[in-house]
Amino acid sequence: MAAWPHLHASGFDAFILDQDGVLFHGSNPVPGSLQCVSRLKALGKQVVYVTNNSGKSRTAVAARLAAHGVPAVKDDVLTAGWAAAGYLQSVGASTCYCVGEAGLVEELTEAGLHVVRDVSTTVSLPDAELGELLQAHHTRPDAVVVGLDSHFTYRKLAIAAAYVQMGSAFVGTNPDAGDRIGAGLAPGAGAMIAAVETVSGRKATVVGKPSPTMIEHLLKQHGLDPSRTVMVGDRLDTDIAFGHAGGVKTCLVLTGVATMHEAEQLSAGHPSRPDFIMPSLSDVVFTD
Repeated sequence: MAAWPHLHASGFDAFILDQDGVLFHGSNPVPGSLQCVSRLKALGKQVVYVTNNSGKSRTAVAARLAAHGVPAVKDDVLTAGWAAAGYLQSVGASTCYCVGEAGLVEELTEAGLHVVRDVSTTVSLPDAELGELLQAHHTRPDAVVVGLDSHFTYRKLAIAAAYVQMGSAFVGTNPDAGDRIGAGLAPGAGAMIAAVETVSGRKATVVGKPSPTMIEHLLKQHGLDPSRTVMVGDRLDTDIAFGHAGGVKTCLVLTGVATMHEAEQLSAGHPSRPDFIMPSLSDVVFTD
């Protein structure tokens, strides 16, 4: 640990914090993490929360923080679902087929999109029904949006891939293969996006971290000076790369997915190599 500098609160005016793996493990706070956020806010630091978890809306993320004693409002939060909705607005889409959780649907609907979901209780899609769907081009939505879906089925995969093959725009919320659960990973949105990509033969436009567009919008929206801002996350490929894409300093915490060994394998100048590494957010240094 000695080779990696710790993060000093005095060095920055703004902190961009990931959620899962930094502040929370599932529904439980990472020990000391929320107390650290409270200390940062008490010092007048600006704190913004960003998550690739499209299953929760910005409102839900803010409510969870508030329920644990950290005051937050929707505008303090950016999610991959919000980024997907903004992207679809920018390309003029008005209808979309959604594979995802309620939080993603909420963000898409709030953005004015008409959201189509498969509500069938069956998990299969007979060849005859799929064949009819592939011929019904007049029913094709403007876009297919794929995020984390804990009720992902063969039927949803087949319908999403069919629409993409028919020409619907294909948007993925985030590339995360999975989130750490105990000693392993539980499937994430990246696994579902990859399945649709494999069937359809088309690559998704992925809008969550580490999207440069997302962090550029974040910095502009909140008026943050990149030279006085730090991104804190638990993943190298999304969180750390995301921070560097916006020209801000980055800090890896070891309470989530990435390990010290993985960080040490990255050469100097690599877009996923952090500037700081700490065991936990609670290890932020508050003394000069």
